[in-house]
Amino acid sequence: MTGDLHLEPDKQLLQLIATGDEAAFAALFATHRNRIYSLAYRLIGVKSAAEDIVQDVFLKIWIKREELTQVQNFRAWVNTITANLVSNMLRRVAYEYRFLREITHTQDRNSTDVINISAFHELQHKIHQAVSSLSKQQQKIFLLSREQGLKYTAIAELLGISTATVKTHMVEALRNIRAHLAANGIGILIVLLLSISWLLDKVNIFFAKSST
Repeated sequence: MTGDLHLEPDKQLLQLIATGDEAAFAALFATHRNRIYSLAYRLIGVKSAAEDIVQDVFLKIWIKREELTQVQNFRAWVNTITANLVSNMLRRVAYEYRFLREITHTQDRNSTDVINISAFHELQHKIHQAVSSLSKQQQKIFLLSREQGLKYTAIAELLGISTATVKTHMVEALRNIRAHLAANGIGILIVLLLSISWLLDKVNIFFAKSST
């Protein structure tokens, strides 16, 4: 009975938000923001990243507002959204780290500095710009390989080209991305990124928990 009484205010707010009531949305944010932040921070361990997750959670709530009347247990529902967004972020970070390890194989790997989160976000932005600068074919092959995890043979079959052609495009794509990053003066950031073992530990811990 106590649980039902506790959930009732949320249900009322959700019904109002479903109609586009911005004041109700602001009230929901004020009520749950700190709890969602705490959950995100426990999962990811980086304050700025947890703040980003909070914003993404409430953006998703607003986008899905017309479905809110169907939510029976808001806390459980929003906890699932938060965990999924954290998982997506960690997967993206792990992918970008692996990608940077590959494209910087000629860089000095002896740096012991630790990159700060603002530098990492700046590097993410530059990476996306670099990928966008590739030719359409290079972009397509690069993203199929690095984001979707397809093998070269699968990419070749999908695009109707030879495996050798796929490999050639990947070599050119990585070379062009390295050149783009170097031209934008972020070679030092790349070296720093190679030392973020704390982030990889967080990724590994999260996925270990998710698989149990």
